Amino acid sequence: MNVHRLFFPLVAGLCVSSSASVDSLKADTLAAWIAGGPPRSFILVDVRETSELDAIIGTAACRPYNMPWNSGVLRAQYALLPKTAAVVLYCASGHRSPAAASFLDSLGYQTIYTLVNGLDGWTGPTQPSSNLRPLTDLPAYSMTAGSSVALPLPGMRPQLRATLEVTRKVSRTSIVFEASNPCGRVVERFDTRGARIPHW
Repeated sequence: MNVHRLFFPLVAGLCVSSSASVDSLKADTLAAWIAGGPPRSFILVDVRETSELDAIIGTAACRPYNMPWNSGVLRAQYALLPKTAAVVLYCASGHRSPAAASFLDSLGYQTIYTLVNGLDGWTGPTQPSSNLRPLTDLPAYSMTAGSSVALPLPGMRPQLRATLEVTRKVSRTSIVFEASNPCGRVVERFDTRGARIPHW
């Protein structure tokens, strides 16, 4: 019997069945989404236990939900999360969120991100756990694509603010998001994963 005839189809089958919908998300990318508006609307889920929650990721414009993994809340209430929504999962150190992501992936969720190194590697904005969104708000997004983020302009009175507008540009080969200031000048471009694209 030829071992290669059995081995290679088996390996190929394993490669085909591996997950393509779970991606790692770097802290600086998520921080850029929160600060400048995400390229895609997403639901942010903290999978830590409620006893661990002193600070949570986000701002008043981006509030996460809490669906603990170890105690089984996510497994029991996953159906509250739409399968077509982008779901960003994070935990304390980046060990529980991949397990939660694999669970959602096995159920057919299309776009799942896990935050690399969890809250331990997070340098972006945090807020008190009292700002968690209640699960009764689902399926509302934690942050919506194209949402403008108010940025104070230097030398202006505090009540005067400028906003960035994020627009989606589709070409034959790619999708690019452009952030423009109120004057219509493009100040930043980024791809669907939120990575900045150098000006061309």
